[in-house]
Amino acid sequence: MRQTKKKSNIKFSQVIILLLIFLFVFTRLKGLAKYNKFKLPDLTRYNFNDIKTSKNTFFLRDEDVTVNFTIDAKLQKMAYDLFAAFRIPYGSLVVIEPKSGRIRALVHYSKHYKTDYRDIFNEFNLKANYVVASLVKLIVVTKALEEGIILPTSKFYCNRNNVSISWAIATSNNCVFEKVTNLIGKAKFKSELFDFGFNRSIPFDLKLEDSKANIDDTKDFSLGLVGSGFGDLIKISPIHASLIMSAFVNDGVIMKPYIVKNVVNKDGKEIFIQNSYPLFRPTEKTVSREVLEMMDGTVNKVGGTAYKGFYDHRGNFIVRNFKIVGKTGSLSGKNPDGYYTWFLGALLEIEPPLAVATLLINEPIWKIKAASFTGLLFSKYFKK
Repeated sequence: MRQTKKKSNIKFSQVIILLLIFLFVFTRLKGLAKYNKFKLPDLTRYNFNDIKTSKNTFFLRDEDVTVNFTIDAKLQKMAYDLFAAFRIPYGSLVVIEPKSGRIRALVHYSKHYKTDYRDIFNEFNLKANYVVASLVKLIVVTKALEEGIILPTSKFYCNRNNVSISWAIATSNNCVFEKVTNLIGKAKFKSELFDFGFNRSIPFDLKLEDSKANIDDTKDFSLGLVGSGFGDLIKISPIHASLIMSAFVNDGVIMKPYIVKNVVNKDGKEIFIQNSYPLFRPTEKTVSREVLEMMDGTVNKVGGTAYKGFYDHRGNFIVRNFKIVGKTGSLSGKNPDGYYTWFLGALLEIEPPLAVATLLINEPIWKIKAASFTGLLFSKYFKK
């Protein structure tokens, strides 16, 4: 009898717990619905002169309401000033919290026209005109792991050497990724690109252009070369690039990105609160962590394509005691003309972890690449 009674009590307690969870979720959703009946102002009507700063944040006033943004004003200005110091022809930097989708920095600078560190509305960061280059290798390796085509320990014979897949990422080895892409095949490669957000809309507080992957048109480049990062068949926006890195940091989940934190009326009452949610799940937790680990060598091993951007000539890590991993990319592009260098990075062992996408478009005479720029920026921001 005691045993039967015990089982009954356990079941009853489980029901109570489920009821409480249901009531909490229902109340939360109801509250969000009440808040979010308010329609955000059309942010495209504004420019950087409308943005004000207070307590390290950005805000603007629209008639009877105040729109508060998620931007870290210190990081935003520091990145902008560093772009200006190097007189970068075209530069973009996006910093995002992968677990929430909150954008901490959205910076654009160009020496060719007037810009401002407050200009979070600039269409440069919202366009998807920019060649993806070797960033696509992260998508290729993800699909290959999912399909069991490779293991994290797999090696390929290229250029008279056996090259591990991890070192192929660290050194951006085109020969290895040409082989891996061909093993995946066009249909699965195309499907994985879609899973990561290409050829589909990404909701955002500003109008974000769709990133395009037209890999059916492989007349000039074979499928293997496209998967190695060659050609202009795959183009991306800097915001979307930051979301790709976010997926690996957030156990395979891409959260809806946002830049508006909330909206308050003239009485100080919050009438809109941002409601982020899981947007895509391009891969599973196990694979995302395997790929994240594979990116360690890019930054932290001698010979990795980003190593010199994060270590000084004595081999000392120049950023405060965080773990940083990443992937670089470089290729000539046409819109605008120049030599494109990318750095996608993840700042780990901090709370919350961060993902960064840096794009520099240089002219024939250039001073710095994306990885070195990012290392220098974070060494200043997270000063020891």
